[in-house]
Amino acid sequence: MPFLLFSKIFLLSLLVDRTAEATTFKPNCTLPPPNTNFVASPSTRGTLSILWNCLSIIILCTWNIQHLNIPARRPYYNSTGRKNGWLINAWWGFLDTRTTLWWMVLTILAPEYIMGRAVSERLAAASSLATLKSRFGDEMEMVHAYVMNMGGYYLDFSEVGFFGVDVLEISKSNPSGMSSTAVDYSGVHFTPKLDKGFSQSVGNASRTLKPIHEGEVKGQHSSIVMEKTTLPDPVSKSNIESNANLKSNKVSNTDLRSVPRGKSIPASPATYSDKPKSMAPISTFQAINLERFKHEAWALTALQLLRAKDFHLFKLLPSVSSQDLESMTNTDFLAKLIAVTQVIWLMIQLLVRHQNGILSSQMEIATLAFAVCSMVTYIIHWDRPRGITTRYEIKATKAPNEDQILALATFGPGYLWTWHRSQGDKDESLNLIPIPNDASHAVYVGNLFAGSDNVVTRTLMAWFSLNHPAVVSVIAGSVMGGTLFGSIHCLAWNFNFPTHLELILWRVSSVLSTILPPLSVYFNLQWSHYNAWAENEETLMARRIHGIVLLVFFGLPYILARLFLVFEIFWTLFFLPQEAFIDTWPGGFLLWG
Repeated sequence: MPFLLFSKIFLLSLLVDRTAEATTFKPNCTLPPPNTNFVASPSTRGTLSILWNCLSIIILCTWNIQHLNIPARRPYYNSTGRKNGWLINAWWGFLDTRTTLWWMVLTILAPEYIMGRAVSERLAAASSLATLKSRFGDEMEMVHAYVMNMGGYYLDFSEVGFFGVDVLEISKSNPSGMSSTAVDYSGVHFTPKLDKGFSQSVGNASRTLKPIHEGEVKGQHSSIVMEKTTLPDPVSKSNIESNANLKSNKVSNTDLRSVPRGKSIPASPATYSDKPKSMAPISTFQAINLERFKHEAWALTALQLLRAKDFHLFKLLPSVSSQDLESMTNTDFLAKLIAVTQVIWLMIQLLVRHQNGILSSQMEIATLAFAVCSMVTYIIHWDRPRGITTRYEIKATKAPNEDQILALATFGPGYLWTWHRSQGDKDESLNLIPIPNDASHAVYVGNLFAGSDNVVTRTLMAWFSLNHPAVVSVIAGSVMGGTLFGSIHCLAWNFNFPTHLELILWRVSSVLSTILPPLSVYFNLQWSHYNAWAENEETLMARRIHGIVLLVFFGLPYILARLFLVFEIFWTLFFLPQEAFIDTWPGGFLLWG
């Protein structure tokens, strides 16, 4: 708090001192003589032209890299059965645009997170592709995996008399709703074994999944390739209710009863053991995913669809070619062309100014950082469709039982943000909840580096096994994005600043923005290696210490450094050196502001 107060006083003093010295200069160019056919651009540029040119690039880049999941379909008819008027449709369009605008603002504030999501989504799609091909045919491509994780395939139970799960109360295993280091350690841990089995760890209970039929072989999982198709151990409602009274676990009663108009969930398969077993509390991610199962249609990810196929909940996927999926991409090529052109021209302009020894502004360097991160993110998203609104129906062949419902929730997405989450907009026409845009999907490194056994692969697999694989890839990608974004700000290392103190603060902030993300990962790896946390025996005190260290030594300095950089790029526009207003030959072309 004292540091924040000092920062505010410092910034306020700068504003007060410099405002009194502010002056305005208005260029006075002579008019061309009559009958002049071409007038060249002036050899100077103004403060507003620099500002608008940079802001237009940032806006175009952050708008065009948005690749959101399939949203809820808006109702075409009103309650009276009549077609909605233009005013209602305009309102729905505004609401849809509002979501994109929100993610656009988030991209401006945290471009590294958007890159992290892109990395995670690509790794998840790539790691599940081989399994999708083996289970559903060689026609499966990356675009199919992407569309599945976007919620493009949904399982409809209406014809089998199943109308959703009734979740009366869900008390997350983390009562605060926030998980330390943004990872829910009470969730599922994907740990590769020598026999290529699948080990599940929920809370403090660890158990290996048992096969459905001992003779069934060559079943594969999208996260771990298995020799036998496996299902989780039995989970009974009595076990859940018994654990509801355990104050140490802080779990309240969770009723996972389906409500198919008086029908109950089918009993667990006879292959399960009837011996009573301890039931671990439902994790935060499971609880969030269970909320999407309260209706008769479920939008399932690639991982969940593969598990649903193991459970024989459906027979076949809809036959949709990759060309059909790619043709539905809603892309504004003109906007992309303008954005790419602006970015390339900004790079050329900065290069020309550097070669001629002409200073640029800090705003242009920050814009370059946004542009580079946006281009890298777009390249990562190359195979991912954009703007798809169509979903494909999968007819269910039977209703799921309790074990299968919990397993599908377990194999669902993970989330970085778990505090006070809303259910999301319901698709009334299909009676389903779309997959949230911040959902992240599990990645199995073994599928990405099949046949590769080296130090890097083993380290990555060990890291993924100690953390929830549905969010660790987002964190890894965000670290890459944060390092890239911060390092570009170091290009203004020797620029002119209003004061020497601001020059030092810029250098320190740029370095901190570059090195803190990888250092935080190194700290987490060392903590997991030396702390009992790696064995799921972490004490409450250890978790608090870990969270405090991350916040004080990594999180808070990183946020303050980024805030200073944002403030300084605008503040220095009013104190640029004289030569910064000299225009170069690229500045006379392709300025859209």
